[in-house]
Amino acid sequence: MPAGLGGAFLGHLLGHFQRQYPAVEIEIVVTERRPHLVEERFDAIITTEAPPELPWMRRKVGEARFIAVASPAYLAGRPPLAKPQDLAEHVVLSGPRGVEGLMTWPHLRGTSLPVRPWLVTNDLPLLRVTALEGLGVALLPMHLVFEDLASNALVRVLAEDIGASIEIIALFLPERAKSPVLRAFFADVARYTAERDATRSAAPPPRRGSARRATP
Repeated sequence: MPAGLGGAFLGHLLGHFQRQYPAVEIEIVVTERRPHLVEERFDAIITTEAPPELPWMRRKVGEARFIAVASPAYLAGRPPLAKPQDLAEHVVLSGPRGVEGLMTWPHLRGTSLPVRPWLVTNDLPLLRVTALEGLGVALLPMHLVFEDLASNALVRVLAEDIGASIEIIALFLPERAKSPVLRAFFADVARYTAERDATRSAAPPPRRGSARRATP
């Protein structure tokens, strides 16, 4: 899987999985290249990119919700961020470029927004640290910053304009579809997600002026 993709979601999921299947051993390799499932003997690749030409089966295991965040220290004394176009007056910290080399951020209402970042990196944990250091406005997955948001170390900006939900997908060989380990993993993903969503639905809304710890 790529760096920063799993974060708290995968960590909590593995805890849930281990309690259900304590005999199963787990090995996770973090890499930015696409591994070869046959030669490197992986059960599955966890990714957000699944080109249709790949001859592998795919299954959704979750979603990564990306939001724009910045530290209160960075925002203090700077021009207000009231609309997406205001990003032109701010330092932008961004993930990797798109397939065509373009640098854009997802717009909730309309086409993607072109941005000119000061920093571009495919290391999401590094991107989070630069935001915490007050270097600029970053686009990051919610699961990577939920504790920072709860503690007010980071705050969400342009919440009505910037953001996207991206599917997290497992890729695996067709002959591995009947693997008891993979079947158990996918079944536990479904159970964990249902339990998490039920907990979120049952939780009372936070009171004004108070911070509630988010669920990854």
